[in-house]
Amino acid sequence: MKGAAGVDEALAQPDDVIGPIRCTYQGQVTWKPVARPAPPPAPKAPAAPKAEAPVEAEKKPQTAFSKWLNFFLVFIVVGACCAGIGASRSVALVDQMMSFVMAVIVGYFLVWGVDHALHTPLMSETNAISGIIVVGAMQQLSACGAFAQICAILGTFAAGFNIFGGFWITKRMLAMFHR
Repeated sequence: MKGAAGVDEALAQPDDVIGPIRCTYQGQVTWKPVARPAPPPAPKAPAAPKAEAPVEAEKKPQTAFSKWLNFFLVFIVVGACCAGIGASRSVALVDQMMSFVMAVIVGYFLVWGVDHALHTPLMSETNAISGIIVVGAMQQLSACGAFAQICAILGTFAAGFNIFGGFWITKRMLAMFHR
């Protein structure tokens, strides 16, 4: 750093800015960790009067019978849907439902397997996946069967809802970084 006017003098007498970042000077180690004084404590704001917390209704624990009943009802509904699809004797419908079930299983393991800390940054990716789902569902809107059209309408609505929610959450996340 020779040749610059006043640089040698500034480095020879380090101040609060240069001292902590200077490691050597003229071949000698000069760095020493400096303990900085603690900042003054923040002034305490006057305590606001405590508002009474709303009393939450007691949640009754779910009994073993109600758990069993819920499981049984879900089992009956899923079984009836599977029996109805199997009884239709339509190979195309069975193929489409197989693809749908596989997509649900893969989607479950992809989305719900993500750590909570990583879930919000991945919302843009899920928006892209939902966009693909919307395109596929819109293609099925012209299908011959009413059941396929109803599934396509529901798929378009659900994926569109997911896209909207993903952009909303991403906007809120990015707003945290604005001052």
